[in-house]
Amino acid sequence: MAIGPLTRALPAPEARAEGVTLFRTLRTRGTSAALAAILALAACEGGIGTGAPASVAVAGGALTVAGPAGYCVDRRLSRTGEAEAFVVLGSCAAFSRGAARPPGTPAVLTATVSAEPAAEPERGTLERFLRSPQGRAAISRAGRAETVEILSAQSERDVLFLYIRDSSAAAEGPATDPAYWRAVFGLNGRLVTATVLAFADRPLSRDQGFDLLTDFVARLRAANPGAPSGSAS
Repeated sequence: MAIGPLTRALPAPEARAEGVTLFRTLRTRGTSAALAAILALAACEGGIGTGAPASVAVAGGALTVAGPAGYCVDRRLSRTGEAEAFVVLGSCAAFSRGAARPPGTPAVLTATVSAEPAAEPERGTLERFLRSPQGRAAISRAGRAETVEILSAQSERDVLFLYIRDSSAAAEGPATDPAYWRAVFGLNGRLVTATVLAFADRPLSRDQGFDLLTDFVARLRAANPGAPSGSAS
């Protein structure tokens, strides 16, 4: 698939390879299944009783994905093989029999990590790409640019934060809040996207979603020695 403005903006000869890596890492994958499965878990009395790890190694051990307190990795929905890693985190309590869903885990978190080392595109270039039809198609759950509206974009501590509305979420049923936060940043030589996906019946305010995402970014950095430390907020 063509990547248009990004490939034109990046220096040759790396432009095509880096553009493809960025496109694949930004691409929204598996969020429908993740939300449906986590909702089902939350609805089950006492969870499923299997437990879940607080973190998982991806990219051949090059990176560790971990969430804020109260979030654990869903091993059934996550993919950590040779391709781009896709990790889903939900309420730790939902995985433990007899535990109630705590109020501190009101969303599903996802992290996508590039399969190969990748240079970070310049922030302005990245934002222009994401506002282009190709970029909006990459982050649409339906793969259609017209479903995505970027409500805001801001850079803080080498992280691009995006507040997005995706109208294709409505086609997935009432479970998904169409507005969500996404962060794009480099971590130990890999390109990472992190998202906060709220439930429609338990929506997060804009500020609540942003605070949770900055906590997630800070936890990812803390879990990976050599990455910039501290909160992204």
